[in-house]
Amino acid sequence: MSGLFFGGMKAARTGDQIDAKVDAARQLVSNAKITAQQFDFIEQQLDQFAKMVGSTDQMAQMQFQNMKQQMNNIQAQIINSLSGVDTALAEIDKLTDSIQG
Repeated sequence: MSGLFFGGMKAARTGDQIDAKVDAARQLVSNAKITAQQFDFIEQQLDQFAKMVGSTDQMAQMQFQNMKQQMNNIQAQIINSLSGVDTALAEIDKLTDSIQG
């Protein structure tokens, strides 16, 4: 019976260690999402440049608008991927709860 008890303690410790790693990874994902959202500032600047040059150079304005759209698409892909990672980490966290409980 003591082997079962100690095995349970080991599983709980392992679960705690996994939980700590998952929590740390989720924080990294959160930080990366915040960083990716900083593209919004650059997009605003590109918008301003497009407006400034728009009256004199329509092609340049279109280029700035295209760059803004590309950045927005890349930002969305990054955030969607990070959200997927966060979901997977949450699922791992639930699984470790079953080990611990």
